[in-house]
Amino acid sequence: MFYIKRSSRWLAAALIPVVAIVLGLAMFIPVAQAEEPVEFTVYWSATSTTLTKSKEFTSWNGDVLGITRSENKLFNDLSFSSICIWLHRLENDEMKTTAHCYSKFMDADNDYFILDNMGGWKLLYGTGKFKGITGTGESHSWASNGMRPIRQGTLQGRVSLKGTFVFPKSE
Repeated sequence: MFYIKRSSRWLAAALIPVVAIVLGLAMFIPVAQAEEPVEFTVYWSATSTTLTKSKEFTSWNGDVLGITRSENKLFNDLSFSSICIWLHRLENDEMKTTAHCYSKFMDADNDYFILDNMGGWKLLYGTGKFKGITGTGESHSWASNGMRPIRQGTLQGRVSLKGTFVFPKSE
């Protein structure tokens, strides 16, 4: 049996409400959401327009359309549209290429997310089931050079995206 000395009863009386308050407040502290891995591939077709062209600097923009494939149902069969700009510039006697794309991925319910793809990707915004989604990762792109185009004047390729995403905690 547990006994409290008369002189220490105030300590037990003070500790019980403090412990109850701390435990009660702890229930309302949001638990950090775990990052979930994601991997999906975009198969795309694009038209491009040359903006500038010289030996030292060439730029063009592209209108890109495609579809995704993924083991993760959330990221599978999404329609894809993207606006991109590519730059080729001579730097220290070497041609350097950079690209910057903003992409929209939309499912059959018209819920979508926006992704920024510049040296890796970052989820910027989402609606519907993608509302509040965040994430980052890396991407690798391949163009199907030398293959017969789907349509005259188009380019084809694929982009592999790997990374993690997090949905906000449901309230």
